[in-house]
Amino acid sequence: MDEPTSTPERQSIRTKASLSRFKKSIIWIGIIIVILAVGYEAFRVLTKKQTAPVKQVAVQTAQTAPSLPKDVPDAGATKPYSNTALGVKLSYPDTWKITEMPDQGVRIESPEFSFISNEQGTQNGLFRLYIRKGARMSDSKFIGRGYALAPSEKLIYTKPANDQRKDTLITQFGLDKPDNFAYFFIAGNFQLSKGDTLGPHYGNEPETFIIAGGYSGPKLTEDMATYTVAPDVTTTSNAYKQAVMIISSLQLN
Repeated sequence: MDEPTSTPERQSIRTKASLSRFKKSIIWIGIIIVILAVGYEAFRVLTKKQTAPVKQVAVQTAQTAPSLPKDVPDAGATKPYSNTALGVKLSYPDTWKITEMPDQGVRIESPEFSFISNEQGTQNGLFRLYIRKGARMSDSKFIGRGYALAPSEKLIYTKPANDQRKDTLITQFGLDKPDNFAYFFIAGNFQLSKGDTLGPHYGNEPETFIIAGGYSGPKLTEDMATYTVAPDVTTTSNAYKQAVMIISSLQLN
């Protein structure tokens, strides 16, 4: 007679085998989950490390952006300029620009460059010349605070007009005290010594020329507002020398 197809013993064996396979499946699933978790964490850390240099490069790029030159280029070609209302003619380097003000004042400005100011350290700005007749209240404020750094020096005009004097006096002024350079000023025959001042009332006569120049910038909106710099800067500055060259070309009518 044939044996029964299933006995309690065989069922027990099968049940144990099924439980064993189930346990193995659970273990493998757990192992897979652990592997996936470790892999994800490794991927996250690796991705973070790879993106970090990009931020660093961006910061370095911002810090090493090209800066302005430390002076204006050597003078090349020049341009003539004439202002009938103001009664002046002059020549200026073609890299500079002229702006006529509504009140008949004239600004002549160099290309932008960087320089070290006493107030703010390295500053991006320009050298500004200012010419007008008769000092305004804002001009007097700066003229009154100017003290001569050294005795006035003679400046010879290259092509003076027929009724114009052949030379003039140029004086370097410090702001509030004579230990910085704030602006130079053309004061005709006023021979000043170190520490002298023209005073706040100079140039109140309508026909008196106000001719000044200094290190300025777009942020300084008043015509005679300047940054103060070390006094010896002017001895090597192309901007200063070109500004004086412009003044020496003046023809005053």
